[in-house]
Amino acid sequence: MRAQRTLSTIFNSLVSQIRIVEREGRKIVVKDYSKPMGLIKWMITLLPPISTYYPFETDPLERMVRETRFFENPPKHVGVPRVLKVEPRELIMEREFVEGQTYYDSPKENSYLIGKTLGEVHRQGYCLGDTKPDNFVLVPNDKVYIVDAEQSLLECEFEEYKTWDVMVLLVFLYLVEPIQTTSTYRELVRRALRGYTERYEIKATLARHLMPVTYVLPITHALVFRRSVMEYAT
Repeated sequence: MRAQRTLSTIFNSLVSQIRIVEREGRKIVVKDYSKPMGLIKWMITLLPPISTYYPFETDPLERMVRETRFFENPPKHVGVPRVLKVEPRELIMEREFVEGQTYYDSPKENSYLIGKTLGEVHRQGYCLGDTKPDNFVLVPNDKVYIVDAEQSLLECEFEEYKTWDVMVLLVFLYLVEPIQTTSTYRELVRRALRGYTERYEIKATLARHLMPVTYVLPITHALVFRRSVMEYAT
């Protein structure tokens, strides 16, 4: 898993808006929404066809508002970090640090749990917009915390937004380890979809509409993606 961690770590370090500090013996996450790389990352989502799939927010204040609202009004049975301080003028949020496993510690088991958690989020009418595996932390008793929600919506107006969440998760299951075999990728995708469909459903018509997201995958992996999604879709 070292290669996976390295690739993910490099990417996250380039676009990261957070730093971890220690106060009175406990870790605190400080997030600065004004950082230029954070803005640049989201500017990409304004390009078609991505801009037609989900209502992304680029404004730093609005992203902070979305994340704060989600953390303070989370879906039931889904873990979120406690917000400690919000400073709108400085565009800073401080929240508790969640200690636990990441996706990379056990991809097969954790892809299932992340998929199941995402299905629960959708079942309760929320959506996330950004569903990279890095945004989930797994703690004992199979509870999953969502630790990044700056593109979230508390009222997910269209089913297409939820389908986008699923597609992004599945794409990133490949992007975090681009050297994986098709059989490994198939297993990860199917585990995530199995977990997801235990809590919610995927509409086949919407899945077909969003299939262009697979253009970032090699043809062999894109075929695995498409076949697996349509197998679980209704």
